[in-house]
Amino acid sequence: MSAVVIVLFLAWHVWSTRIQLALGNVTTEGFYELLRQQFHDPLWLVVYVLGISAAALHFGNGLWGFLVSWGFLTSRRSQKAFAGVCIAFGALVLAGFVNVAYHYATDKAHGGLVPWIEGKPVHAHVSRVDDVEILP
Repeated sequence: MSAVVIVLFLAWHVWSTRIQLALGNVTTEGFYELLRQQFHDPLWLVVYVLGISAAALHFGNGLWGFLVSWGFLTSRRSQKAFAGVCIAFGALVLAGFVNVAYHYATDKAHGGLVPWIEGKPVHAHVSRVDDVEILP
């Protein structure tokens, strides 16, 4: 089931971002603003959270399945022990994705996973090479 959700989510995500960029409906300068607007819409925020949740679940489960089928986890005890590790790793991946969603939905540079660290608002702009200062 998670694979079906992921395929549908990825198809929509690629259509609404990369293909729109290729068609010229959005510019590279407006790409950040496009994502920010999508995350400010509650419907699309729910779609993103469901899509990334399915991806994290699928990843954690797939990692465990890989370790079992390739013979890394042969005993029942090791399989049970690593099930928790794989769930925790999937939860960590999910937390990273949720942090990105939080960033776009709230326009904050920091926070989300550590909500007491509040960042300054992020403004969409394109960095240019001459804007970068190289430190010694």
